[in-house]
Amino acid sequence: MESDELLIVTYANRRYERYVLPFVHFALRNNPHAHVEIFLEDRDAFQAANAAGIAWLHAFHPGRFALGQSLVAKADPRTAPGTVRFLEQPRQSSTYVYIGDIDVLVFEDLLAVHLALMREHGLPFSNIIRGGSIERGYPKLSGLHFAPYALQYPAVAPDLDLRVESDEHVLFHLMRNKGVMVPRDFTQRPICGIHMSPNRDPGGRTSGPTAATYATRGVLRWPGAMYYSKFLEQIREEAFRSLLPELDIGVRMALLAVEGLATGQLRRLHRLASGYLLDKRLVTRAPQLDRAKVLTEAEAAVRAGNPEQAASLASMACLLWPEFAKAWELNARAQFMLGNVEVAVEVLLHLSELTGGAALISEAGLAEANIEQIRGVAVHGEELLSRL
Repeated sequence: MESDELLIVTYANRRYERYVLPFVHFALRNNPHAHVEIFLEDRDAFQAANAAGIAWLHAFHPGRFALGQSLVAKADPRTAPGTVRFLEQPRQSSTYVYIGDIDVLVFEDLLAVHLALMREHGLPFSNIIRGGSIERGYPKLSGLHFAPYALQYPAVAPDLDLRVESDEHVLFHLMRNKGVMVPRDFTQRPICGIHMSPNRDPGGRTSGPTAATYATRGVLRWPGAMYYSKFLEQIREEAFRSLLPELDIGVRMALLAVEGLATGQLRRLHRLASGYLLDKRLVTRAPQLDRAKVLTEAEAAVRAGNPEQAASLASMACLLWPEFAKAWELNARAQFMLGNVEVAVEVLLHLSELTGGAALISEAGLAEANIEQIRGVAVHGEELLSRL
């Protein structure tokens, strides 16, 4: 296939520009027939700050990508960032265009995947209508969009307030105004990679850091587990290893989180971050704490039937001294007393990874005393029991 068959397009504002370099590399690494064109909120500033990484990409993927100033964002900086990518006119033409998210690491042949869907289902483009969006009177396509270039462009902005409307709603109107639409019952939407969303917790343990409400239920994780083996293979390639030092520290942290997920070491990363990255002055106001005294007070609270105090003390101890097994054991006991079984199981999984942790769980009788509750915790309950 010729290299002009597919153009991969997206946009990065300042908050998301740290994803640009890995996006370009993985998209081109796994799509040898494609070009990438990324529009930036401030191209000059980005190029100045990332000159070495950009030079590396030009050396390794010569002539296959371009970084441009977004004219849409420049004309109206208030345009919703997600919408910009659908309105921007690429400088390069191609047979097909894929418009996606800048924070996705692409591991699939996008052209092969989406052409197969279009041909099998007779689609004018490859996307889905978000479930229930038409019924709610606010129809939306998804933000991962593949289409013939000649159909997609020129993009004519619909008569909507582009500062506040959902980007997916804007895209729906763009395609409807072109006179085409996918069937409402078509639901195949391949992500084709790992989505490192800064709005989600990587492991789906809680709501993400940008959510207005903290939650432990109904939350989403970073999708793309089927690509973990490709991720682990490709980050070990000499090409990526030489690019890694040039990446923003924030995206390197995200990549480390993916590696933690892919290797089953996300809990270890939590403990390492607690031990070496967390500013512990923000965990407690005390200028000095004695570990033995904190845990003695936690154990006394357990015996006194005050699990709230015990959990508060033990949880703090787990953050301050994340490799100290007794803190995790006391925390688990308190969480079981409070009825927080899922949290208790997670605490015991951490404990089981520590030296002597499995023996401590056995000595305390925590698994035997709570066996039915543990079995009731989907996936992680069985994971815990398999370790003991």
